[in-house]
Amino acid sequence: MDPGLRSVDRLASDINRLGAAAPNTVGTIDRDESTFFTEALVTAVDDPAANALIPLHYEQRGEGLYDEFGNDLVALTAAGRDFAKAEAEKPDAKPGAYKEYLRRCSETSNIEAARDMLPGTVHIEASDTPWHWTSEEIKGQSYGRLCQVRIMYRQLDGSFSQFIIVARSNHQFAAELQKQLGMAETDADTMLANPQNLEFTGKPEDLAQSINHKVMVARINSQDQTAVGGMTLAGLQRARNMWTFVREQEQLRSQHLTELTEISARDSSAWQERVANQRYGVVAKLINRYNDDISEAAVAGISTGHIPPEVYERSVRSLAFLTHEPSTAESAKQASARGMVVLACNQEVKLSADFSLSISSDTYNLQASGRELEGRRVGRRGKCGAGCGNNGELYGCGLCKACNDDWCKSAKKGVQLSNDALKANRKKARSTAIRDWLGKSTNQPTKHTVKS
Repeated sequence: MDPGLRSVDRLASDINRLGAAAPNTVGTIDRDESTFFTEALVTAVDDPAANALIPLHYEQRGEGLYDEFGNDLVALTAAGRDFAKAEAEKPDAKPGAYKEYLRRCSETSNIEAARDMLPGTVHIEASDTPWHWTSEEIKGQSYGRLCQVRIMYRQLDGSFSQFIIVARSNHQFAAELQKQLGMAETDADTMLANPQNLEFTGKPEDLAQSINHKVMVARINSQDQTAVGGMTLAGLQRARNMWTFVREQEQLRSQHLTELTEISARDSSAWQERVANQRYGVVAKLINRYNDDISEAAVAGISTGHIPPEVYERSVRSLAFLTHEPSTAESAKQASARGMVVLACNQEVKLSADFSLSISSDTYNLQASGRELEGRRVGRRGKCGAGCGNNGELYGCGLCKACNDDWCKSAKKGVQLSNDALKANRKKARSTAIRDWLGKSTNQPTKHTVKS
């Protein structure tokens, strides 16, 4: 089975046997698809600071390493090796197929060695794009300017914490990474086949952050500073974790799973194209959301509780964006017209000419989010941030109630008003109120008025 179709194959199997997808299947697919989208975003977004840190946990049972959904990492890695071997043995094998098989052999050996580590040992495996291959081989195996650093730590209780760091790579990156990690300088294939084993007894999260810091330094040292606008370590450390960003988009992930479920009910000959179309569309949506700093989780955070102004502002901006977001199909078509290329998990995903999706509801559900703009937070007292002249209670965004109401009403229509526009609205409202009052005053009878 093509690893890229593993999700729909598992869905089809569960539905045939059980009538519905089992919870562990749903959890596995959600995580695997999130990993795919995370890798795709790191390579696709126009942000040199794009990176990711993906946490996982395993328990050893016999010869296997099992995650929370019952999947055996050792078996999955071996299956990937066997698939690569079958691909390399085909008469029409793609360029680099045999070299890819050897890399998968290294990964399988590394996982088996990590499984057998003593408690208090950390295993560090660096898998960079093999830039020493020919361009045809790199393209044939769908490598996409990525480096993955796997950190596998066997804790003192015998369980395993794994962190996968995903970062952009270039021809100079491997040498810089090897310097940072204290490895001998060599090509990417040899580096993959020779992981590090070190003693460690601290917190696994601290270890992951420490190695992530070294990866960031390697990225800076391998970049053309003029090309990335003077990228700095501080800037990279403030960069958004793409894994966290993808996981924030809960409804989009749920819609994606619904679409994969519908695809799984079709003939398996149609899976490849339809899955590619669906993933392409979701990646297009995620890129649009990333560029505008949009988060479903931020919308769910709008409440009457105490949230910082910057969180509130992101929340209402996200809600305004999501209520008018193009469909997955439309986002895919727009991205294809721009020439977007999706590379992730050693797959190149393209949009077919007869692109179609079967999903019935592809909109952001305000009711399901459990929050509306009316849940905005009242904060401190002071002068309105829009400069309208009002002085009193302010909402989390720093606006008075009148300006906040104007902004929210306009945001629901997809238009975000500037402070100048809000100020002008308040001025106009006051002028209208004065005219109305004067009109009523001149029409009121007085003691000098003679009634007819």
